[in-house]
Amino acid sequence: MSETEKQKILAKLLQDLKEGKDEEAVKKEYLAAFGKDSLPDHKDNWTLSSTVKVPKLQSDENHSYEKENPLVVFAQENGALKALLDNIAIDLNNSDDDLVGKKMLIDEFIRLSEIEIHFTKKHKILFEFLERLEVETLPEVQSKDEEILTLIKHLNQSFKKDSPYLYREEISHVTSLIREGISYENHFLLPILDERLNDDELFYIRKRSDIYGYCLIRHHK
Repeated sequence: MSETEKQKILAKLLQDLKEGKDEEAVKKEYLAAFGKDSLPDHKDNWTLSSTVKVPKLQSDENHSYEKENPLVVFAQENGALKALLDNIAIDLNNSDDDLVGKKMLIDEFIRLSEIEIHFTKKHKILFEFLERLEVETLPEVQSKDEEILTLIKHLNQSFKKDSPYLYREEISHVTSLIREGISYENHFLLPILDERLNDDELFYIRKRSDIYGYCLIRHHK
């Protein structure tokens, strides 16, 4: 098993713990993937969250790409998207006659359309490097992204004449797809790039990103 594959599995297991999955169930998945020999000596008190640390993207002030890792900015955009999705989930639970919640949902989906900026940068900039690294899932990723954009545009059009509460199932579906994409990007695609790209390549990504703009975050060039 490659280090990248290992980190992907570990990241998923840690995310499961964060979302409240039973520790014993997660431990069984860990053992199935890595075997008993991977456990520390203090097996009785073993917990995945205290034992495994998945590397995080960090900004290094000594880098020649002007102090800011552009991959961190991609992760920040994902964080902003997740916060917006959380708000949508809250407002989606309001009653059908809640006029304030209705307006909030409409406004939130207008903001959600900014995800097209994020996808465009991912496809036009990051894919260039991911293809060189022979990542095989890129067509599937792009297809899923295009499906998400189509659904968001459809819903925004529908909200001009209908209440968003008539589209609860569609809203839940598209937000679920977005969350899956964010998880895959944060736990797999971005770590691969962070591990393999040099300073000049990261500088290139930052400058290209400035051309397309930024999704849901205020970014100082």
